[in-house]
Amino acid sequence: MKLPIFFFAILLFSSCKKEKLCPSAGLSSCDCETETTPQKMELKKFTILKFPEKNKNGESWDIISNTDPDLTIKLFKDSTAIWESETVHFEAKTGKNYVFEVPAFAVSVEPTARYRLMVYDFEIDLPGGQEWMGGIEFTPYQPGLKFPDTLDYDCSGCNVSFRLETNYLF
Repeated sequence: MKLPIFFFAILLFSSCKKEKLCPSAGLSSCDCETETTPQKMELKKFTILKFPEKNKNGESWDIISNTDPDLTIKLFKDSTAIWESETVHFEAKTGKNYVFEVPAFAVSVEPTARYRLMVYDFEIDLPGGQEWMGGIEFTPYQPGLKFPDTLDYDCSGCNVSFRLETNYLF
């Protein structure tokens, strides 16, 4: 009779208490430490932190007027553009940050898929209207960080870096 009571006591004291409330929806209600991969992530804002000052020839981006670039961005999954900003920051200066707001619910992405954020110099007189400045490949979800509202993406050797503001959807 002591053996079943012993096993019942072990089961009772070692089981997870499901009523525990965690600060984030993506954390296990057992220990509030184990992360659950989000189903989707809603992208809210991109802030460009770094971009090249000169083009690949070492010249100003806007050669004719000898002015700084007019920044705009596009988000790609594979080779398909899934979002393009309507904002253009004219005569953007390196060392300053430039914000691109994403309309509410406009971009919902797969958290573990690979994406590319491309930065362009908007050119009214070029075919296609944009000159590629650089880009960075990234995966939106970063496990182990406990779902921060902002994530920074950079790499050594990258000519572009950015900050992403996001919501996690479980």
